[in-house]
Amino acid sequence: MSKMKKRLFLLLLSGGVLASTFFFHSASCIKVPVVFRGPGFCPTVKGKIQDHEYAFLVDTGAYQRFYLINSAFSKVTSKKRVKDTKMQDFKGNVYECPIHEVKDLNIHSIALSNAEIVEQGLDFDENTNIWPSIPKSKKRYSHGTIGLKFFKDFTTLFDFQNSLIILAKSQEELEKSGYFNPKKFISVPFSFEKGIVTISLDTDFGVCKLVLDTGASFCTLRRSYLEADKITNSLSGKSIAKNSKLVIGDCDFGSWSFAVTDFAEKLNIDGVLGVDFFLEHAVYFDFGNQLVYIKKPGNWLTTQWRRGNYYIRQFFYKRVVGMPNVENL
Repeated sequence: MSKMKKRLFLLLLSGGVLASTFFFHSASCIKVPVVFRGPGFCPTVKGKIQDHEYAFLVDTGAYQRFYLINSAFSKVTSKKRVKDTKMQDFKGNVYECPIHEVKDLNIHSIALSNAEIVEQGLDFDENTNIWPSIPKSKKRYSHGTIGLKFFKDFTTLFDFQNSLIILAKSQEELEKSGYFNPKKFISVPFSFEKGIVTISLDTDFGVCKLVLDTGASFCTLRRSYLEADKITNSLSGKSIAKNSKLVIGDCDFGSWSFAVTDFAEKLNIDGVLGVDFFLEHAVYFDFGNQLVYIKKPGNWLTTQWRRGNYYIRQFFYKRVVGMPNVENL
């Protein structure tokens, strides 16, 4: 092979590798790259409203399709207030928020000519800091939020280890595209609590009902659910409950520590499985059959490989995909 042909071959090969990594369509699935931002590993995706780009937090613990911080709405020129809604956080605080009909919203390659977006104040984030004794950073990592209703329109696989969300029309498409192998996952039924997905699992503290919540940085348990001697208070002000088992269905996911905080008593949940769990295990929501599939834990070597793969992808995504700056919000 001549030097020119070798160079051409290498160029095509490298181009193919980049294409497979950074162009996000397959024949049947949409691959949305996820960038994790800040010390809480906030999963964010890029979106565009009219002529401006925004960073959206991926939050399966939020009910509505879309939210946007009120100060970010100033750049949205074509909008119409259509109704109001009430939101409640896990501490029981209630917020009245306007909903706007907005033209030309794009999430990755998904284009919506009209979308309803909840206008949200900054007080929601400020009130939901689970460790109030620790000063909250004033730096924000998103302009808004994509909630569960958006993902219910698809067959959705959260593959955070590979920094991806896979959106498909069916489980068969996920399997044909190679993103989902049922043998590597366990499946359990889920229920809805105020429109949010919850599952039952077993811990050292007993059976509990937890929200699957990518918007929460940590797995968390309700303080009133635990006996006082099970809670450890660290010097930094964090309350933690150490746990040696996490049994979902017939699979034990091993030891897992939980942050401890107060939940409103009227919320019929015991806590959340946060983004730290999603980073270790891919999760697929089958909304049609009301089942959630969770990737089984691997051995130590497999776990380390997955973690290394995550950091490599994040290195490239943060530079190639990028994310709009969030300033002065």
